[in-house]
Amino acid sequence: MRNLKILVINVCLRPYKPQIMFPLGLSYVVEAIKRAGYDFEILDLDRYRKTDEEIMDYLRGHKFDVVAMGCIATGYKTVKRLCQMARETQKDATIVVGNSVADSIPKLLLEKTEADVSVIGEGEISMVEVLDKLKNNESLAGVKGIWYKDQTGIHNNPPREVIKDISSIHFPAWDSFDMEGYIVAGRELINEPSPLPKEQIRAFMVNYARGCPFKCSFCYQVFQKSAYRFRSADSVLAEIKELQKRYQINYIMFNDDLSFLTKKQVEEFVDKILSEKLQ
Repeated sequence: MRNLKILVINVCLRPYKPQIMFPLGLSYVVEAIKRAGYDFEILDLDRYRKTDEEIMDYLRGHKFDVVAMGCIATGYKTVKRLCQMARETQKDATIVVGNSVADSIPKLLLEKTEADVSVIGEGEISMVEVLDKLKNNESLAGVKGIWYKDQTGIHNNPPREVIKDISSIHFPAWDSFDMEGYIVAGRELINEPSPLPKEQIRAFMVNYARGCPFKCSFCYQVFQKSAYRFRSADSVLAEIKELQKRYQINYIMFNDDLSFLTKKQVEEFVDKILSEKLQ
């Protein structure tokens, strides 16, 4: 058994744009890692923009056993570059990649980049199991929901069952990131006219659902192979209340492929807001 040194990278896809968006999907995985008892560092390249040279300086100054990252499929080129930088500076590290850049091309990712593991679909459970295996110097053969490579080649493990009740998933690891910076930046994501003067808005995002029941040919999303699932109104309201309590959030942005599928969902949610007098 070994004490793993873990780096989680929040990838920046558009360094030429000033807008930033909280890494909600990544923050769920970070919360799972934290709850499993692992310590980690976060290199948030979207909130704190760095040149390649600055990234290399940071990596040369640290030693990690695991480097984890993820982004959408269009970030393949960026992920490939970051994986190369990680390998140059962390020769023996296991490099793990998730989100749709891994889900859409898991084998190609392992063939063409320095990544060692592609996480398919939801990463909360799979990532922790990968860390558990690495900590105990065990093979990744038994971990569902991943592709991985070793000295013998590339291996495709069985898929992982989806989390049926997504209301059971813990709230994101907000405090692991610069929340104030993301809250202020959230003002720039709001369409005009805004309900308050922009300087008074404290905006943040919440996920209501995972997936989409429709199969549009022009769209790729991580959960398209699984059923559409949505949280209970009580679960979402509890998260909003916690955001208000901790960070004085007064503007909520739903960040889903499809937040509400039916009128019944909307009515239930609105009724809950009214009954609890949520401001």
